[in-house]
Amino acid sequence: MTEEVKLKFYDDSYYDDLKQYVLNEEDVYFSARPLDVLESCLHDPRRRMVLMIQGGVAGVFILQSGSVVKEYSDNPDALVMFSYSVDSRKQGRGIAAGSFEKLDAFVKEHYDSVDEVVLGVNVRNKAAQHVYEKAGFKDTGRSFEGPVGRQIIMRRELG
Repeated sequence: MTEEVKLKFYDDSYYDDLKQYVLNEEDVYFSARPLDVLESCLHDPRRRMVLMIQGGVAGVFILQSGSVVKEYSDNPDALVMFSYSVDSRKQGRGIAAGSFEKLDAFVKEHYDSVDEVVLGVNVRNKAAQHVYEKAGFKDTGRSFEGPVGRQIIMRRELG
């Protein structure tokens, strides 16, 4: 039986795990390496790195509040998810599905009034779009031009 996925905020005890984190070429094209975005999280209290733990760090994403939310949603009680990735060596083990099963409870525990998570996903990243759709994210019909092309804005209401 596979160990369940746990979500927790980054702390320094996981730094070495992030140094060992692997993303293949395609994943790096669409998402940032965790160490490349960690610094921005350490200096901005609105940006928090969340770790997907399954026998060590198996994946990461960032949740951000504040003014950036307006670029993705008209809902002031939304959070934006950035840089979602699963370590390339650990893909196919249910980590993404497990992380999304825990997402609503995790957000409700740490963010008082948040009732929605939004994200941008590259139009060419069909695999990620499929994962997000399976996790209950819906295409909002809105998009924007990102650093590597058009990004579809998707949203998920928290249950």
